[in-house]
Amino acid sequence: MPASQSQTPITIVITLEALSTAPLGCYGGSIGETPTIDDLAARGVVFDRWTSPVDKPAGLIRRWLGECKELLETEAAESIWVTDDPLLNETDYDPIFGECWMLQSRVGGPIVAGLDRTRLAHSFFELMDRIGPDTTLAWLHSAALRECWDWVEVPLPDPDENADTPHEEFVDDEPETPVEPLQLPDNADVPHLHLDGEQHPDLLFSWMQRYSNQVFVLDTMMDALMQFLGERPFTLIIAGTSGFSFGDNQWIGHRAGPLRSGDLRLPLIVSSDAPLRVPSLTSADQFPNVLRAAIERQPCMTPATWVHRDEEFKPLIETESDRARRVVTTSSWFLVNETEDVTDAKLFLKPDDVNDINDVARLKPDVVDRLTTGSTI
Repeated sequence: MPASQSQTPITIVITLEALSTAPLGCYGGSIGETPTIDDLAARGVVFDRWTSPVDKPAGLIRRWLGECKELLETEAAESIWVTDDPLLNETDYDPIFGECWMLQSRVGGPIVAGLDRTRLAHSFFELMDRIGPDTTLAWLHSAALRECWDWVEVPLPDPDENADTPHEEFVDDEPETPVEPLQLPDNADVPHLHLDGEQHPDLLFSWMQRYSNQVFVLDTMMDALMQFLGERPFTLIIAGTSGFSFGDNQWIGHRAGPLRSGDLRLPLIVSSDAPLRVPSLTSADQFPNVLRAAIERQPCMTPATWVHRDEEFKPLIETESDRARRVVTTSSWFLVNETEDVTDAKLFLKPDDVNDINDVARLKPDVVDRLTTGSTI
């Protein structure tokens, strides 16, 4: 019998606060490199419109733990939980898993000298240390992307930057005022900034690059985890439990400024032998079903579910939020209303308007009325 067949299959869940789809190549991101995650996605199941029904601090992970409790109790003797999220406490997870570890993790502070010394890498190392030959479920939940950006990749110098190459001289009648190079803070503090148009023109992109550095750490540790597993059969789930704003609401930060769809559209990738892309709008409340399928070594999507085509108003996901009175996502629309006044509602066309650029509420009063009143039948 091959060694891989004699080893206990394991399901590994990696959930992360503040994990946006923006830096992931498999979701169209281009600000960094995520080769491990992209390769996993190319061979697995990717949910394009996985949408959160809750927008509160640690709200989605708490909901998942509660809804998965009955399922995980059957795996409790062989299951482990590792987290560095200080917003969670023992009552959230201790009754569910066989063994639990809460890691002491720093918030902000200095940039570290090596990738292996980052907070996120430390959490992965702790997870791997706890996985035993009989472990059937291992779940790591990290808040490092929300609290500690402690890795900065030093760019290599451009060999052609100072090359003596011939060029044509020209006269600029109105030379532009040179812009001083932008220097981000030399620490691991996570930004929480309002963009008012007066900042350095490179500010947004520079912070996106630093964020992509942290996701590169995630990608590197995912590779290390799979190497650690070796030939052992595994199913791997990667999921965001909250998003991150990169200017789509004039803010940079986690739960920064007014709620927008970038806070709610989250990545979900499940390893599989058959590549599949799920285009339909899917509520993150379906996570227990995804986890059950992984534990039972079954496909997380059936052919009948995959070929289903959404209607304009079905499915409809209402998001419970402490930042808005009403938040609704359908296949074709995203509506957010921060007040009780319907005239304050904002409406964005989906999936085309990915970053909520064009508010079309005044052009579609019938849609606004339908989504704000709940008359969707």
